[in-house]
Amino acid sequence: MLALQVGGGKTVIACEVIRRALERNRTVLFLVHRVELVEQALERLAAFGIPAGVIKAGYQERRSQRVQVACVPTLIRREYPQADLVIIDEAHHAVSESWAKIVRHYSNSWILGITATPLRLDGKSLGHIFNEIVEPVTTADLIRDGYLIEPTVYAPPADFSGVRKRGGDYSIPELFERVSPLCGHLIDTWRETARSRPTLAFAVNVEHSLMLERAALNAGVRAMHIDGTSSKRARYLANAGLRDGSIELVTQCELWTEGMDMPSLECLIVARPTKSLSLHRQMIGRVMRPAPGKTDAVVLDHAGNHHEHGAITEHIAWSLDLEPDKDAPAPGISTCPECYCIVPAGTKECPECGAEITAESEPTPPGVDNPGELVEFNRTATMDEKRAWYTDRVRVASDCGYKLAWARFKYKEEFGVWPRFRALEKELYRCSGHETETKTYGPRVVERCARCYVEVG
Repeated sequence: MLALQVGGGKTVIACEVIRRALERNRTVLFLVHRVELVEQALERLAAFGIPAGVIKAGYQERRSQRVQVACVPTLIRREYPQADLVIIDEAHHAVSESWAKIVRHYSNSWILGITATPLRLDGKSLGHIFNEIVEPVTTADLIRDGYLIEPTVYAPPADFSGVRKRGGDYSIPELFERVSPLCGHLIDTWRETARSRPTLAFAVNVEHSLMLERAALNAGVRAMHIDGTSSKRARYLANAGLRDGSIELVTQCELWTEGMDMPSLECLIVARPTKSLSLHRQMIGRVMRPAPGKTDAVVLDHAGNHHEHGAITEHIAWSLDLEPDKDAPAPGISTCPECYCIVPAGTKECPECGAEITAESEPTPPGVDNPGELVEFNRTATMDEKRAWYTDRVRVASDCGYKLAWARFKYKEEFGVWPRFRALEKELYRCSGHETETKTYGPRVVERCARCYVEVG
């Protein structure tokens, strides 16, 4: 598994791997899950002088080519090509059943997964498909060396308590009820803060995206909505419009969250709250690619996802276990009292508007009745404090013979999210006696302990 931040060059690396495989007379299958990613892969391969066949509805197949780019929903219904090497784009999807069926078929081939976020909201382990993870550089490295742009983030501490969860994330219908009244406010804030910047908005569902489009059009903004039912031409026009300036704002839902290269983007409106760290990072990554004339980027996080998941620059030590460890505490932050920009703790003067920042001047966070106002989020505890708190609970669970789940639920009650300290758990928790249970992870069925979650047998 290759783990590399959005914009870090995963597809370029994959193309070089493919080029070297062809030198050794190997055959290659490149798997993607969306039509835009098919075309993107073909363009990158062509830049490397690599011809490729396509397995996708609406495309003519050329099975004689030694490299095949396949869209998973099409491939599972057709004959699988021969492949010595299988490269899986957005590989955090690889344990879902459709992907797992393909992976099982190529059990004797080399498998290379590429993703910016090697984790899943459903908790399924990627370690049952991949046996090693490689992270060559961090997001901070890529920003420091000029390969990515660190966005300026404006975010409210929005409260979505009471919204039920489905499949580990918020219930979409209930989210829509909570956020739909804010459409006009979101557009007004964008016009005041970031108008003239090519902007992509992430909505809760299709209806919400259409409401955002209407609010923008009524405000005189050149806006366009797209979703999963939009034609190939409509999607192309939306992307091209952002590049040439004919469209100022594209609103969409669950469509351009992964894989899309959109270096012309300079602003994101995040109106889609999520419990998924992966989705959060994928969304923010869309605006971080550099482009000619692009000097900065802005994120208007009306969903409060930064409060839930932290900044994109916060380094996470990815793991093929169930959950990652954050190996460094999130940096302290303050809020400008005038423009509500997020700045490092201790900053005396706002770099955006020049206002003086003191402890007394920081704005009071709004309540749930007004989650659309852009103010800074403030954590109730640093990551070091959370780690220390969780260390005590894991030790109690170990000493008293409780299941590890007891400590995890205590953490969830205290901080509102599940702990991500697998290395800490492995070091401190001593199982009082394995209780074997059977778990299915994609193509593999394993026996694990219900008390400490390690594989047994």
